[in-house]
Order: sequence, then C-alpha cells, then structure tokens
Amino acid sequence: MLHRAVIIITISVITLTALFFSPHAKLYADIDLAQNLAAKTVLRNGLTVILKEDHRTPTFAASLFIRAGSATEGRFTGSGITHLIEHMIFKGNSTQDAQEIASQIKSYGADIGAYTTYDYTAFKIEGPNDNIMPLLGIFYDIVSDPKFDNDEFEKEKNVIKQEMQFTQDNPAKYLSRRLWETAYLIHPYRNPIIGYEGIFDRLTPEDLKAYYAETYIPDKMVLVVVGDFDPGLVKNEIEKTFGSLPRKAFSIPALPQEPRQLTPRYKEAPYAISKSYMRIAFHSVDLRDPDLYALDTLAILLGEGNSSILYRNLRHRQNLVYDIGVGNYTPFYPGIFLISAAFDPANKDRVKEEILRDIEKLKTSPLKKKDLKKAKNQVLSSYIFSRQTQSSQADDLGASQLLTQDMDFSRRYVEGVSAVTPHDVMDAAKKYLRPESMTTVVLVPSAIKETEEKAKAHARTAQQRTVIKKTLRNGIRLLITEDKSLPLVSVRVCMMGGLRAEDKKDNGISNLTADMLLKGTSSHTEEQVYSMVESLGGAISTYSSNNTLGLSLDILAKDAKKGFILLGEVLSHPRFDKKKLRVLKERVLAEIGLLEDDIFASTEKRLRAKLFPNSPYGMISKGRRSSVEKITRRQIINFYRSHCVGSNIVVSICGDIDPKKAYKWMRSSLKGVRKKKPPRLKDVKLADIDGAVEVNKKMDKQQAVAMIGFRSAGIKDPSRYPLQILSSAFSGGAGRLYTSIRHKKGLSYTLGAFGMTGMDTGSFIFYAATAPPNIDIVKDEIIAQIKKVCDGGITQEEVDSAKKELIVKHEVALQTAGSFALRTALDELYGLGFDSYRHYPDKIKGLNLQEVIQAANRYFTLNSCVISITIPKNDD
Repeated sequence: MLHRAVIIITISVITLTALFFSPHAKLYADIDLAQNLAAKTVLRNGLTVILKEDHRTPTFAASLFIRAGSATEGRFTGSGITHLIEHMIFKGNSTQDAQEIASQIKSYGADIGAYTTYDYTAFKIEGPNDNIMPLLGIFYDIVSDPKFDNDEFEKEKNVIKQEMQFTQDNPAKYLSRRLWETAYLIHPYRNPIIGYEGIFDRLTPEDLKAYYAETYIPDKMVLVVVGDFDPGLVKNEIEKTFGSLPRKAFSIPALPQEPRQLTPRYKEAPYAISKSYMRIAFHSVDLRDPDLYALDTLAILLGEGNSSILYRNLRHRQNLVYDIGVGNYTPFYPGIFLISAAFDPANKDRVKEEILRDIEKLKTSPLKKKDLKKAKNQVLSSYIFSRQTQSSQADDLGASQLLTQDMDFSRRYVEGVSAVTPHDVMDAAKKYLRPESMTTVVLVPSAIKETEEKAKAHARTAQQRTVIKKTLRNGIRLLITEDKSLPLVSVRVCMMGGLRAEDKKDNGISNLTADMLLKGTSSHTEEQVYSMVESLGGAISTYSSNNTLGLSLDILAKDAKKGFILLGEVLSHPRFDKKKLRVLKERVLAEIGLLEDDIFASTEKRLRAKLFPNSPYGMISKGRRSSVEKITRRQIINFYRSHCVGSNIVVSICGDIDPKKAYKWMRSSLKGVRKKKPPRLKDVKLADIDGAVEVNKKMDKQQAVAMIGFRSAGIKDPSRYPLQILSSAFSGGAGRLYTSIRHKKGLSYTLGAFGMTGMDTGSFIFYAATAPPNIDIVKDEIIAQIKKVCDGGITQEEVDSAKKELIVKHEVALQTAGSFALRTALDELYGLGFDSYRHYPDKIKGLNLQEVIQAANRYFTLNSCVISITIPKNDD
C-alpha cells in the first residue's frame, strides 16, 4: 500500500504507514486497539525525543530523522549530497574508523542502517535491550562526529557511482526515475535522490562538511526509541548524548512551486527486457491536504488487492496484465497518484485504454457502500499488521512527527479515512485524475522499440509464547499460539513439496498448484475469494519454495472464524479451472522471462544448475519454460491429491484468539482434507564436482556479477549452525567481503553471502556486483577471503559478533505473528519440532571457533565449487 509520504531511496523502499484507530469511527468500534502510549519531549537544544515502551521482545529499535532530503539541498540541488553524507556518516569519526564502528556494533548483536528520501534522512539501529545504553552512545557518536576522511570520501563516491549504474540496470528503478523527471518540471522531486553523475563528481569533502553543519542540527531532528527499556534511564542517556548537541540557527530552503500541468505528457523508452512496464501518474496532494483521505481511499479501490477494480478487470477478466497496482504518494510537498502495470508489449495501448475507462466510470458511477467499507477495513488492517515490529513503530512515529509536527498524525489520518463518503471518492477522481494532469512513461523491449522507431522515422517475546499442538483426525498437525498484543490472527499452512518434489519434466508444478488453490473453489470464484478476504481487511496468498508449498492468511481477530472457513474451502475444494490454468501459465512464463532479464537471478540460476546437475535444487521454483508449457490440469490435480493430505500438512495459528475456539473452528474447517500418506521424496545422488566449474554469460547490462557456490548442509545437519556464523562473518558492513572489497578498495556496491537449506543438501553462495573491469579482481578477492577463513584466519571476535547478530535477528524476525507461525510450522514439518526456535540461541551460543573453521574446511572446497559470472555484452 502506497500511503502518503513518498519515500523512494536507493537501497530500499520504506513506506510511512500512519493508520491509527479512531475511537470515534463507527466502522472500527468493535476493535479493541490500544492507544498510542508514546511520550514526546523537546530537549533544550531543540531536539524532539519520542519514547515508547514495547516489552514483547527483549530488543529495541531507535530511529533518528533529520529534515534534510534531496529536495532540500539548496545550492547543491541535483548533486545527491544528502545521500552521500548518509553513506559517509558510517565511515568513521574522530576516534574510530569505519571498520572499528561496524565491528563494535556487530559485537553488541546490533544492526544499523540508513536511508535518504526526498524530504529527510533517517538512521536506524536495532539491538538487544541489555546493550541499549552503549548502542545509543555509538549511535550518537556516528551521527554527531563524522570525520569525512578524504580517502573514504573517494572510495564511497566510487561505490555510489556503481549504485547509479545499478539503478540503470533495474527496470523498476529506471522507470521510476523517468516518471518523476517527466511529471515534474521545476520542483526538486524531479531530481534523483542519488544525484546526477556530472554534478555528483564535483562534490568535495569541504562541501559535505558545510552542508552537514547546515542541516544536522537538533531543531531539524526527531529521535525515536521503541522497545523493552526503562524510559527514565533511556531519556537520561539521550540527554547526556544527543542533548549535548549545540543549538544552531537554521532555515528550510524555499522550494519552487510546481506549475499546474496543462497537457498530458508521454515518454517511451527502450530497455533490455522481454515484457513492458508502464506507470501513469496524476498530480496529487501533500501530506496535510484534506483531500488526502479520499485519494488514498480511491487508490485502494482502484488497485489495492486482488479484488480491486483494475485487478479484477485487467488481470482476472481480460488477462491483459501480469501485475497492476495503485498508490497515492503524498510526501511533504504535493506528490503523485500512481498506477503501475506490467504486460505484454502488444497490449500497451489497450491496457492504458482500460485503465482510463475504469477511472472514468468512477467519476460517474456511484460507489457501493460495501466497496467503501472494504477499503476502510484494509486501512485498519494495514495499520494493525504494521504495528508488529518495534522498527516499524519507530518509523511511523518519527516520520509523522517530522513531516506533520504531530506524532499522532496517524490517528487523524484514520479519522479522515473513516469519514470518507462515496461522493468524496467520486469528487476526488474528477478533481485530480484529469487527462491534462496525466503523465505516462512506458518501458518497452529494446528490439520492439527499435522496430517501432524504424517504422516511424526510419508481544510478548517469541520465547515467552506458548504453542499448543493438536493432531486432527485426518492427520493435520495444528499449532496454536495465543498472542493478545494486537487484535490480529495469522495462519500459515505448510506442506512438503516445492522444488524437492519435482523433476525436469514437471519442474514448476508445485508453484502452479499453489497458485491454482486461489483460482476458485467449488463454491466461490477467484474474484469472490479475494473479495471476501479483503472486505474483512485481510490478505490471503500462496507460495511454493525449495522444500514446501502452502498458504498464508492474515486477518483481524474479530473475523478469524470467517477466515478459517474460507481457508478450509480453499484447501479442500479447489476448482482447478482450465481457463484459469491457461492464463496462469502465460503469466508464469512471462515471469520466467523477467527472471532471465534479472542479472542476479540469471547468474544464480546458472550456478545452481551446475551445482546440482541431477537434483531438483538445480532448477528454479517457477519452472522451466519447456516443462511449464507441458504441465496439464490432470497433472496438477494429481500433485494436489498426493501432497495436500493430512499427514503432509502443518497449520500454525498465531494471534489474538482463544486456543479452544481456534481448535474448534479449524477442526471443522479442515475436515474436508483427506487422510492419506504423502509420496516419498525421490532419492537424489549427487555426483562429485570435479574441479572448479566456471560458467560465464554476457547480458545487456552495465554492471558485472560474480557468484561462487558450494554445496552445504541439509536441514537436519547441525553444520548449518556454524555455516550461519560464516554467512554473518562474510556479510554485512563489518563482514570480511565488505571490508576487503568495498571498504578498502571501493570495488563493489553490493556483496555478501547467502545460503539455501534443502532437505538433504543445501548451498552456500558468495556474491558481488562490480564494474566490469574489476570482475576478476573481485572474484579473486572472494576466493582469497575464503582461503583465509579455511586456514584459521577468522577470529574469535568475528565469531562472537556473528553470534550476537544472528540471535538478535532471530528475535526480531519472530516479532510478527505471521513470521512466528511460519517458523513453527516449517520446523514441525521438517521434523525439527515446533519449539525448535526456542533452542536456536543456545545452538548458536554453543559453537566455538574451531567448529566454525571445521565447517568452512568441510564445505568451502575450492576444487569442488561452481563460479558463475555475468558481464556486459559489450565488455571485452
């Protein structure tokens, strides 16, 4: 859901969700949602501090917001100086260098990050509550005393220039950039947050110091801390640190007002893709405009969820798009109402015509009350589910305070949405979705564009939760966890299957089967299934992965019984409609094409094929083109009947629900699932890899990617724990790869290590992206670091830091009800026991240095690895 504040950043996208419960809203009268208990203080130096207690997990999250974004760069507009400073903040201060800071943070088991938006910069830190005081001290030191070292400055500029290249290589980011520069003529929102390369190149360390001194001042800052702590002690620590910052005179640059758009704008750009992407934007309002509520509601009705107007028409009924969505971006200054779609190039004109036709209908046809109620329920549901983590709460409080001077802005927001009428929505569509205010940007495949051009011109902590296990008569294992911290319920249904149950002939069948579960039942169509869930403010989806497939249901607690009934119907009586299958296969084939266009996905796909030549893990979950095209409805029904059986299913429920009621309702809902033994997994014998196997490919990209993969431990192999230590030690800002390749040499923007855990074997993959001339240097440096670790070069300090990081991430990952339900379901399904999560910290803590080195030597055998490299086509 794209609400209010547009926050487009170069590393990730953070959305400001401000959806608080209103006690005056009749629609939400039966929801017992706690009031915001945050406390706000303004220190003597002008710094705003917000503290909120959340004792569900023994962790905390702190966010510092600074009123300095790419739109407020003044004389440096277009340079990306705000974003560069965000990077440089982590590159050392007067007492520590970048590596020492990263190592110290990791040693406390904490994680730190930052992002830059059009309107502000934010820094975040998460960690264990027993280290909150020293971590807040480090947080202060980092932000208040940057060194802006000349050498680090040059290295980081090189890193950001690589980031600029990655933006060019990512179709979504590239399309977004083209849209903003076309929709805006003079306002700074038209400029990229990362900056223009020519202006960026001229920045100096002195520029950074001057801009930092002007913007990083207390009156422009909001500090938020949410977590399990004593607010009095934390406030004292903040006053001693952040409170010591001197107060300074300040100003906010006056920005030019964007002139009213008088005619529609259109831009079409060729790109190395197989499908087309389109974005249609209309000029919208800012965060404080009263029309915000009607426009946000209009966005939900048009394109939020599978029962929305555009999704039903263009995806379900006409099969014109692979994906479509709508959002109302409303930052500090007037933003845009955005419609995004992906489709076959041949459908370009028709897709736009249908979108505009549906918009015109909204301007003249009265809105049904049930549709409006559904949209309002989605607003409430989004808020409730967003409150599950300490980090998301800190983001909401801080951004609300910074942009509106009201940390409780979200309460006003929901009051506004709850008061929206059908007439308000119709008026908003007429007022803002005008043809002359429209900007359209389209990416088309390069070959097609060339042809066209020729034709034209030539809660409680996860450890404290109690899980109750029941086994139903049909063999389904039911896990129930009561968590009353928020009025929501999450259900995760997991069954063995996925890639591991496939072969080359039917690769992709698990993914197709999972998707078809929601394509209609014996009693309801696909559209009705989604509409029923979304009208309750809920969400339902399916998945298929390496080892399993299943369903997810998130719903408000008051509607849990209705959700359970529908879930049982989906599991027990799927329709497997022939027409729906044909349309689904077309979409999956298109998605396979999109993966082939992605440089990372393509590089990994080739690596896995060589690493597991005769194993299902050598394939991808979406499937092969040749196999997906041939899979029949009868094959899918047979796969469903053999895998969707009681003894092969674990259902985990977590949320605000009485366990007795949950058991009673779910037992009734799932009685239609048959009792039968699932098929045995096929035995797979992997031949040894003889020597280092290298696979290379050229793609129409500007960057190069190298991956080095090894076979690793299976799900029940205790070696997977020291391998996780190694993954942490190699990855992140204090990791070995970052230190040697990015920090010391500035050769890569994104790099690290990740693993895939299979039932019998897994994989461990090192990766790095770099400029093409550096690909061999980067590859050799990765290999050198692997050898050092195998030779005992990893230190006890690295291992201890990795342990803390893994344990904290484990705690944080289990904060949401959905994540907890999924973890317990999978662990039970894999035979580890649903309470395996309780023992994870002890498993990690119990490892010693020698065990980590032994695991490295056992698995990281350089004469039994696969090296996959992708370089640009024009690179020699």
